[in-house]
Amino acid sequence: MRIELTKLHQKLNATMIYVTHDQVEAMTMADKIVVLRDGYVEQIGRPLDLYHNPANLFVAGFIGSPAMNMMEGKISGFSRTIPWRLNLKASIK
Repeated sequence: MRIELTKLHQKLNATMIYVTHDQVEAMTMADKIVVLRDGYVEQIGRPLDLYHNPANLFVAGFIGSPAMNMMEGKISGFSRTIPWRLNLKASIK
Protein backbone atom coordinates (compact mmCIF):
# COMPACT_ATOMS: atom_id res chain seq x y z
CA MET A 1 0.00 0.00 0.00
CA ARG A 2 2.85 2.42 0.78
CA ILE A 3 4.30 1.97 -2.69
CA GLU A 4 0.97 2.68 -4.38
CA LEU A 5 0.38 5.82 -2.30
CA THR A 6 3.91 7.06 -2.96
CA LYS A 7 3.50 6.52 -6.72
CA LEU A 8 0.14 8.33 -6.66
CA HIS A 9 1.72 11.25 -4.81
CA GLN A 10 4.50 11.48 -7.40
CA LYS A 11 2.06 11.14 -10.32
CA LEU A 12 -0.32 13.83 -9.05
CA ASN A 13 2.50 16.12 -7.91
CA ALA A 14 0.13 17.49 -5.30
CA THR A 15 0.15 18.11 -1.59
CA MET A 16 -1.18 15.09 0.28
CA ILE A 17 -2.07 14.69 3.93
CA TYR A 18 -1.77 11.13 5.18
CA VAL A 19 -2.83 10.24 8.72
CA THR A 20 -1.23 7.20 10.33
CA HIS A 21 -0.38 5.70 13.71
CA ASP A 22 2.45 3.75 12.07
CA GLN A 23 5.78 5.51 12.55
CA VAL A 24 7.42 3.42 9.80
CA GLU A 25 4.87 4.73 7.29
CA ALA A 26 5.39 8.27 8.54
CA MET A 27 9.18 8.05 8.36
CA THR A 28 9.30 6.41 4.91
CA MET A 29 6.53 8.27 3.10
CA ALA A 30 6.56 11.81 4.45
CA ASP A 31 8.37 14.94 3.40
CA LYS A 32 7.18 16.50 6.66
CA ILE A 33 5.71 14.92 9.79
CA VAL A 34 3.38 16.44 12.36
CA VAL A 35 3.41 14.46 15.62
CA LEU A 36 0.20 14.94 17.61
CA ARG A 37 -0.72 13.93 21.15
CA ASP A 38 -4.23 14.45 22.50
CA GLY A 39 -4.96 16.92 19.69
CA TYR A 40 -1.89 19.07 20.33
CA VAL A 41 1.14 19.42 18.07
CA GLU A 42 4.26 18.01 19.74
CA GLN A 43 6.66 18.58 16.83
CA ILE A 44 6.71 19.38 13.11
CA GLY A 45 9.66 18.58 10.88
CA ARG A 46 11.32 16.42 8.29
CA PRO A 47 11.65 12.74 9.25
CA LEU A 48 15.39 12.85 9.95
CA ASP A 49 15.07 16.12 11.90
CA LEU A 50 12.56 14.45 14.22
CA TYR A 51 14.74 11.36 14.46
CA HIS A 52 17.94 13.24 15.34
CA ASN A 53 16.35 16.01 17.43
CA PRO A 54 13.07 14.89 19.03
CA ALA A 55 11.37 17.75 20.87
CA ASN A 56 10.44 15.61 23.87
CA LEU A 57 10.19 12.04 25.16
CA PHE A 58 6.84 11.48 23.47
CA VAL A 59 8.28 12.24 20.02
CA ALA A 60 11.41 10.20 20.78
CA GLY A 61 9.23 7.26 21.77
CA PHE A 62 7.25 7.51 18.52
CA ILE A 63 10.22 7.79 16.16
CA GLY A 64 12.67 5.01 15.42
CA SER A 65 12.64 1.33 14.70
CA PRO A 66 13.78 -0.26 16.86
CA ALA A 67 12.54 2.20 19.46
CA MET A 68 14.94 4.68 21.03
CA ASN A 69 16.36 3.80 24.43
CA MET A 70 15.35 6.21 27.20
CA MET A 71 17.51 6.86 30.23
CA GLU A 72 16.63 8.98 33.23
CA GLY A 73 19.30 10.91 35.04
CA LYS A 74 20.38 14.10 36.74
CA ILE A 75 23.47 16.22 36.60
CA SER A 76 24.04 17.97 39.91
CA GLY A 77 26.37 20.80 40.46
CA PHE A 78 26.74 24.38 41.55
CA SER A 79 23.43 25.55 42.98
CA ARG A 80 20.86 23.51 41.07
CA THR A 81 19.98 20.15 39.53
CA ILE A 82 19.08 20.01 35.85
CA PRO A 83 17.45 17.27 33.75
CA TRP A 84 19.63 15.83 31.00
CA ARG A 85 19.51 13.68 27.92
CA LEU A 86 22.34 11.39 26.87
CA ASN A 87 22.77 10.82 23.14
CA LEU A 88 24.46 7.48 22.63
CA LYS A 89 26.03 6.59 19.30
CA ALA A 90 26.88 2.96 18.77
CA SER A 91 27.38 0.66 15.86
CA ILE A 92 26.04 -2.85 15.63
CA LYS A 93 28.48 -5.38 14.27
